[in-house]
Amino acid sequence: MDNGALVGLIILCVALFIATPHFLTVNNFLNIGIQAATVAILAFGMTFVIITAGIDLSVGSVAALGAMVSASFFTDLNMPGWLTLIVGLLTGLLAGAICGIATAYGKIPSFIATLAMMSIARGATLVISD
Repeated sequence: MDNGALVGLIILCVALFIATPHFLTVNNFLNIGIQAATVAILAFGMTFVIITAGIDLSVGSVAALGAMVSASFFTDLNMPGWLTLIVGLLTGLLAGAICGIATAYGKIPSFIATLAMMSIARGATLVISD
């Protein structure tokens, strides 16, 4: 078995524990979990895309667009936080639906459709954020 990455991770954890006693604390693990949560959620969704032999290049850009739309609605329109969360999620849903429709019915390869959506989402995020 090839466990080189696991061995490297364990060595890194031991080295960091020796370097600072704060590494193996509950607060540090909570901090790491909070920081990694977004990436973990995106990776969970991407797992299904990869299993179906697809590709989605727009994930990061659509996530940024959803967050920017949500923040914009919260600050500019003074909407409640729970409602802006729903608006941000609907933004991501709309972007995904557009890519899905383009791939399924437009017969556009998912690589091209999501590459286009990545550019659109990046541009829209830039416009919204000034």
